[in-house]
Amino acid sequence: MKRFFLLFLLALSAVFCRAQFPEFSNRLVNDYAKVLSVDEVRTMETRLRSYYDTTSNCIIVVIINDLAGYEAADYAQRLGEKWGVGTGKYSNGLVILLSPEEHEVFIATGYGLEGVLPDVTCHRIAEKYMKPHFQEEEYYEGLEAGLDIILPVAAKEYSFEEFQKEKDAAEMALLMKFLGFLFGSALIILLVALIASYRKKHPSKKKLALQAIANAKTKEELSVALSNAKRLRIKQTKIDESLSQLFTRCVMNVTKARTYRSMVDRMSLALEMGADEQQVQMARSQAVAGIIGSVGSARSANALQSAIREAELAGAQEHEIANGREKALSGTLSDLSKAVNVRALRDLEEAAISFGAQSVDVQRAKEQAGRNALNRIRSPKSMDDVTAAIELVEFLGLSGASLSSAKEAGQRSALDDLAKADSNGEIKKAAELALFLGAATLAVMAAKKLAQARLHRSSGSFGGGSSFGGGSFRGGGSSGTFGGFGGGHFGGGGGGAKW
Repeated sequence: MKRFFLLFLLALSAVFCRAQFPEFSNRLVNDYAKVLSVDEVRTMETRLRSYYDTTSNCIIVVIINDLAGYEAADYAQRLGEKWGVGTGKYSNGLVILLSPEEHEVFIATGYGLEGVLPDVTCHRIAEKYMKPHFQEEEYYEGLEAGLDIILPVAAKEYSFEEFQKEKDAAEMALLMKFLGFLFGSALIILLVALIASYRKKHPSKKKLALQAIANAKTKEELSVALSNAKRLRIKQTKIDESLSQLFTRCVMNVTKARTYRSMVDRMSLALEMGADEQQVQMARSQAVAGIIGSVGSARSANALQSAIREAELAGAQEHEIANGREKALSGTLSDLSKAVNVRALRDLEEAAISFGAQSVDVQRAKEQAGRNALNRIRSPKSMDDVTAAIELVEFLGLSGASLSSAKEAGQRSALDDLAKADSNGEIKKAAELALFLGAATLAVMAAKKLAQARLHRSSGSFGGGSSFGGGSFRGGGSSGTFGGFGGGHFGGGGGGAKW
């Protein structure tokens, strides 16, 4: 009784396993995964039926996600056997099995096509011509790329080796054409660059004459340049353009003057050269404003005295100078509160005192500089910056507890940056900062390993190896029919690829 029950279970299991394969639908393109459009299925179906009518080679495409636990090679061969793919005694059938979910394609051949499409050829077709499209989820394009080779080779119009030679020759011709285009383009660019470089190094006499006009520094230089331009018969419009450039440069030089003497000299030169007097006077007004503004931007006693002297020579009013002094004092206190190192702090403190700053204002600015330094330690950016900040805190005499607390926060920040580092350079920088701030070596090593492991994962590539088809299959499946034609045993072999 037990033996009978065991045999019954085995038989039931066999029936269940066979139920994993879909029934033949009398179609050559069977898209169970729904990755092709209706038009794509129709086009491919028409192509394969026309091919079958011409050659009697039966080629079926099956797209399915669930392989029911089978290897793709085994599934394709069993399906070909079950459906009876092929024509009569010739066994000239072929199954292209595509599983988008399993990232695998397999080309299974019947015995009749195994000679023209051996395992290694099927594998090369799948790996080289179909797989690149499937990796981009271009399923129709990948199947068509495979059929473009399989159909003529299976019809014995030519061998795969001949196809490969033609393909390689076409690719080589295209490559040579592309290289020729690149070489020609590079040659043209090189020639243009050489000509431009030569012209730049060896400008024409006329161009040099015009440049001499635009760059004249004295009235005598301008007179010589103009005479040379007339001798070379340069058009007056070109000469006028160069003169305009000269006048513009002279007027701009006036506006940039920051001392009374230089302003007067530049004004005299501009007028002597022939610049418009009204434009020169406007430039003088801008220069005077700039000279007075220099009082407010002074950051030392000497600089302030020099700026005030120049402003007085330029005709500044007392209230303008007083406003400049206030701006200098306010700006110096502001800069003092932002000082990033001891030297800057000492220089700015000295300047603020010489400008008449109140001791309470100076102390308040120094305290703010200390708070800024502690914040820079808590969020470290570089070794130099942290070193300068620590020196500043110690110079200001802040409590050791504040510095220790800032260093602990800086350790945590550096370790966090280390664990999230996106490059080996960032890993090294964050590790050095953490150790400098007193982080434990083990903590630094742990964070470093986390960052390196993440970098290794992100730099890895997704993919898999290639798979080859199995041997012959002669199981006792149903012979099946296709359009009135039935085959014997299917399994010849095949090859495929994973991605």
